[in-house]
This record gives sequence, C-alpha cells and structure tokens, in this order.
Amino acid sequence: MRLAQIAEMIHVASLLHDHISPSTTADTASQDGLSSKLAILGGDFLLGRASTALSQLGESEVVELIASVISNQVEGEILRMDEVQTPKSGLMRGPSSLEEAWDVYLKQSYFKTACLVAKSARGAVVLGGSHNGEIWKDVAYAYGRNIGIAHKLSEDACAFEAGLSDVRRGTATAPVLFACEEHPELLPYIRRKCIENGDLENTLEYVYKSSGIERTRALARVYAHKARDTLHFLPESDAKLGLSALAMAVVD
Repeated sequence: MRLAQIAEMIHVASLLHDHISPSTTADTASQDGLSSKLAILGGDFLLGRASTALSQLGESEVVELIASVISNQVEGEILRMDEVQTPKSGLMRGPSSLEEAWDVYLKQSYFKTACLVAKSARGAVVLGGSHNGEIWKDVAYAYGRNIGIAHKLSEDACAFEAGLSDVRRGTATAPVLFACEEHPELLPYIRRKCIENGDLENTLEYVYKSSGIERTRALARVYAHKARDTLHFLPESDAKLGLSALAMAVVD
C-alpha cells in the first residue's frame, strides 16, 4: 500500500509539472488558472513527500527503482520540450526523419508514463518477497511497461478526438506520426514543430483525413495484448484475472 501511495504522489507531481507552459514565465497563469509557480511548488512538495516515504520502505532495490523513475520523467520532459536548442546554431531542432520521430515518441512514452507503472510493479514483487523473485520481477516489469505504453497511446488517440492533442504544443504524438506515414508532406511541419502560420491547421487536417487515430488505437491494443500475454507465467488466480481485465480496460 505504501508503494502505491508513493507511485501516486510521483504521478500527481508529474501532472502538476505538466501544467507549466513553456511559453510563459513563472508569474503567468496556465490555461486552467493554476500558476506555473504553484505548479512547480506543488509538484516539488509531492516529490519530497514521496522521497521521504520511499526511504522508509527499508528495501534498497525498491528505493533505487523508484528514484530512477523520477530521473526518467525528467528525461521524458526534456524530450517533450517545445524548443530544443542545437549546440551550434541555437535553432529549433525537430526530428530529421519519421523513424527518429517514432524513436523519440516511444522513448518519451516510456519515460513519462510507462516507467512508473513498470518499476512500481517490479518494486511490488520485491517487497512481496517471492521465492521465484527474478522471474516474477521481470514479468511485473514487462506487464507494467506494456500497459503503460498502451495507456499513453490510447490517451493520445482520445486527445485528438477531443481536440486537445499535444500537437498544439508542437509535440508529434502517434496519430500525427501515423498520418505522416500516409502523407509524407507532413514531415516538414513535424520538423519545425508547427511554429509557422497554418502549420497547426494543416497538421490537424492531415491527421483527421488519415487513419492515424484508428492506427494509434490498434497499436494500443497490441501493447495491451502484450501486457496480458506476460501473465501466462503466473499461476491461475483471481489476481491474474484482474490484471488481465485491467490490461484490456486501459484501451477500451
């Protein structure tokens, strides 16, 4: 239970930090009225409380696992930044190819979302003291990683359907990348992160006339099935049935 509380605090801290708009200062309000400064302080407070609770678990392997989640989430945020300065020119740098864009997207999906689920699941097995520890730890990690990526993909598809996609911040998510596979002329917009007049509107038009959203949902189901398939190592139980149902509920 304590580990679940720690994971939830880290998750909420990440959500608070995500309220910060990179185009504003700490004194300006973000879209929902929560100021950037309060978001930073609130997120940092929760990370501090999570770190304190983590130190009380008394299991160094779990401490190391969950501590690495925090650093992973920072790495994911760096990948998601709207503006990335090149060392020499100082110009905004987007992906040089569709393959690179997919690589960045999947890494970011792991760092920002899936790693918390994967490493928390692995940590739960460590704390449970299973006799077949290494096997069950690997199963738990694989389950969490796959269900986390499935959730991120499903979330990105839903965001487009609700008109709230990250493309408005210059971030190319799976629906955009699938659309680019069907319409290669979309790549220049992705590379310059939709900063020029008309880029956003054109990108959205390409996505909605492509099968990008449907293909994103299909890929989410692939990862959900991967998560469910890892459970075949586990003995039959109500817990196994629950985990199997959870994997599919993420994408329904």
